[in-house]
Amino acid sequence: MSKKQISRAFVFVGFAALVVPIIVSLFFPISLIKSIRLMHIPLPSGFDDHWWLYISALFLSGAGLLQFPFKEEEGWTCKCGYDLSYVDTKSKKCPECGETMQVEWTSTPGEFSRQTKRRIRYAIILFAIAALLVLFCLYHDLLGYSRPR
Repeated sequence: MSKKQISRAFVFVGFAALVVPIIVSLFFPISLIKSIRLMHIPLPSGFDDHWWLYISALFLSGAGLLQFPFKEEEGWTCKCGYDLSYVDTKSKKCPECGETMQVEWTSTPGEFSRQTKRRIRYAIILFAIAALLVLFCLYHDLLGYSRPR
């Protein structure tokens, strides 16, 4: 599996860990933690009703970390990973896999390619969502706000 596929799987699991407990609590009047304890599944003593938010934030942060490192020369590589820096410009196909080459020129040296800028924005969004989830959980944990049991 490539880093891109692993990152997609992490994002899927992160959002599933965020959405599934909400959907379950809408259909059933019991919290997920209480139902897990009723099934006699052993849980650590520190588990509260917000554990799934922490797990979701962990997976989203992992997906964000998989976006690194950012390379300046990323516009000069093919999707198969072949370095297109020294390839003949007359040919429009990659010599390794045969796909159409899309070499991206930047206006100034030191500027990231569009693909890299897109990955940077994606990583920032993932980290922001994870940070909001953690801040929400910490707010509720530190202020002691919880539903009556």
